[in-house]
Amino acid sequence: MELLRKLTDKDFGGTNEISYTNPSINVRAVLLDENNNIALMCMPKFKHNNLNDSYVLPGGEVDSDENLEEALKREIFEETGCHFSIIEELGYFEENCAKDNFSRNTYYYLIKIVGEKGRPQMTESEIENQAEIQWHSLEKALDIITNQIVFDNNMWLVYLKFRDEIIISETVKYLCKCK
Repeated sequence: MELLRKLTDKDFGGTNEISYTNPSINVRAVLLDENNNIALMCMPKFKHNNLNDSYVLPGGEVDSDENLEEALKREIFEETGCHFSIIEELGYFEENCAKDNFSRNTYYYLIKIVGEKGRPQMTESEIENQAEIQWHSLEKALDIITNQIVFDNNMWLVYLKFRDEIIISETVKYLCKCK
């Protein structure tokens, strides 16, 4: 899979410092339904000063006994209840955040629902974070991600917003070429 970008604190006005933690491996997806709407995870618990809820593309961390596709199947089913087929590997990001001391490689896929939309099977953590799945047009999803306000006291969300915005923008371009 193609490396899309390496991200560090310097990309967000920070320092040249780096984290020496081993990178976690994550998968995320642009999940299309039959109308080309995509799934976004809404997380009201991470609301910023009552300005807006946080939104991210579905996905999560790869367990040590999984490969990328197995983790993708598990994460997407947990968060959306949907089965899918992979359309395209979109690429990955390498991240290193000294400020919050994390390192992560996140792999993105473009996927399409196979069969009916299911019911999410959220984890306890996702339930505690009040996560819910919402379906939006690509344009609306891009608008939501682009205009959500995140503060640098939560670099996890800063990096996530940045990546998701790039991926959704690239998906719009990809789908326009395929028509």
